Amino acid sequence: MKKYAAFFALILAWTACLPTVSELTLNSKSAATSISVQVNSQETLSAASETEASTSCEESTPYEESQDSGEPSPEHSEAPDWETTLSAKAEGITKAVEEMGFEGKQYTVYDKVENRAFFLREEEYLVMALAHAFPNGAPSEAMKAQAIALRSVFLYRTTETTAPSHDGNSLCTDENHCAALAVPTDLKPYIKAVNDTAGKYLSYNGKPALALSHCSSCSFTSEQGVSGGNPTPYLSSVPVLDESDFDDYKTVVRLTSEEFKKRFSQYDVNFDGNHGTWINSIRFDSTNRLKTVEVGGLTFSAGTFCSLLNLESACPVIITTADGFTVTCYGKGSGLGMSRCSAVLMAENGKSYGEILRYFYPGTSISFFYKS
Repeated sequence: MKKYAAFFALILAWTACLPTVSELTLNSKSAATSISVQVNSQETLSAASETEASTSCEESTPYEESQDSGEPSPEHSEAPDWETTLSAKAEGITKAVEEMGFEGKQYTVYDKVENRAFFLREEEYLVMALAHAFPNGAPSEAMKAQAIALRSVFLYRTTETTAPSHDGNSLCTDENHCAALAVPTDLKPYIKAVNDTAGKYLSYNGKPALALSHCSSCSFTSEQGVSGGNPTPYLSSVPVLDESDFDDYKTVVRLTSEEFKKRFSQYDVNFDGNHGTWINSIRFDSTNRLKTVEVGGLTFSAGTFCSLLNLESACPVIITTADGFTVTCYGKGSGLGMSRCSAVLMAENGKSYGEILRYFYPGTSISFFYKS
């Protein structure tokens, strides 16, 4: 059994990370500069990354612990029109949080799976989000780093104009936008991490940082400027440690040619000829992640391609088999921000939560806010 296999065994059930345009690179033991796609038994198509990713990380400016005068202070959200009572699965967390003395406003969280919203206090939300991010037993410094990152995303989302994906609510359960939630069996380590970092969040230019994170990465994290939208300096690409010993780092999807065709049934794709000729013209971004793929004469973005095939990352190796395709993916999640597997390894190597955050979110500072 691989190292950490038991440690991250619950991630598969807890983490349903839909891939985005930016995902994970190919080889964790060296900086990968190409990804190959075998289209038949004799021929392999290979594309080099447009810009070779750096193999070193610039030294970040040390954190300056700054004290804010009560800001940001998120406003209470209006209740949605449908069911607003707290989900039964979170009632135990509510009780535990209250027993710890946490008090505060409640926010409406839209659950995309249940298609409804429920109320959560900030601490309840953070405990559930942290439980989704890590199974019990994670190093405390990694847990603290994640708690601060989650609080930063919480503040970022609840102090800006409500996004359409929230369906009029303060937050959502989409990990690629806010945070996915889970209910742990043992609440203590999660409440402790939230309590130990109470009031701390990452700021950038005086505002909460969108400190996104993902399960695992390969060689390098991604950067927002590559995946789409306006570049965010603190979501830049940095090398990660060798995460190949973690469960879910490598996933395999096998599809027959007929199953592959069905995944693209909503598109006018030309599937004439041998299936080994269906995939062509593969492009990669500057972090060596899949950018676009041509399938049967149509060009698909990495996000669409990976979503259609239910891939865990946009770092696939696609091999043509006698009856279809075998797709092997490396890493899991959006690739943006902190890689939680590397955070675990860094914590085990003696790094503090501040050092972990400084590495993955360069240019940010740990700030405080105090509730009234």
